[in-house]
Amino acid sequence: METYRLEDTTLAGLPVLTIAPEGGTGRRPAVLYVHGFTLDRRAGVELGYQLAERGLFVISLDAAMHGARSRPPLNDGPQPPEPGRSPEGSGLSRYLWMMRIVERTAQDVGRLLEALEGDPRVDADRLGMAGASMGGFTGCVCAARYPQIRALAAQISFPTLALRWEDLLVEARADPRFAGQVNEDAAAADSDFIRALDPVQALKERYAPRPLLLQCGEVDLDAPRFYSLQFYKEMQPLYRQHPDRLRLTLYEGVAHRVSSAMRREAVEWFERHLA
Repeated sequence: METYRLEDTTLAGLPVLTIAPEGGTGRRPAVLYVHGFTLDRRAGVELGYQLAERGLFVISLDAAMHGARSRPPLNDGPQPPEPGRSPEGSGLSRYLWMMRIVERTAQDVGRLLEALEGDPRVDADRLGMAGASMGGFTGCVCAARYPQIRALAAQISFPTLALRWEDLLVEARADPRFAGQVNEDAAAADSDFIRALDPVQALKERYAPRPLLLQCGEVDLDAPRFYSLQFYKEMQPLYRQHPDRLRLTLYEGVAHRVSSAMRREAVEWFERHLA
């Protein structure tokens, strides 16, 4: 029976879990995994073992301000939005906080990618990325930013970060509970930051037609499927010559969680496009 090795370690100075089949030599295709908001690198273990069963090397990392990085001396990351920057309960502060974490974590992924280029366990020409919720946002940003990412699976998330922010602002301004409470100067500055982070245009110009999988829960209210559907329609013409490399899957009855069926599909996706 084949066995697998899980190691809790650091790469490029970052806390990670690595999962790979025991034994064997040579470089393996690899997948980087980023977890969701409030979780940590352990959230990638189940997917990691399934990918290792297919012969892939998996690196699951703590996002900025999460896991081992939520304690000194590693918590020198982005700071939460200042009190009063947006109306409490509007969702604006939470979303902005996630976007700050996404930006910092994307920078960290760049450091990891540099480290993996010289790692004898990893085939640096066959690197993929997966992430759930906040980790999916991060995966989209990294795929747009780093040409080393050859395949992406974005779970219960979406690439249209700026569009979601704009909709949250519209909702807050229209909600009687928050009348007059939106700090417009702060909102303008935050909008500039999120527009600069938004990966949509770069995914169109520089990522396509590399493999891109979008996985959505049909009844997910935290990452509404509308955003992925809109993006998918815009991307379809760019994959006309390679339709098998673009997929959007809606999971009936699934809310904001990664189902076992989502994991199976992601494993098959990376096996097809990396292994």
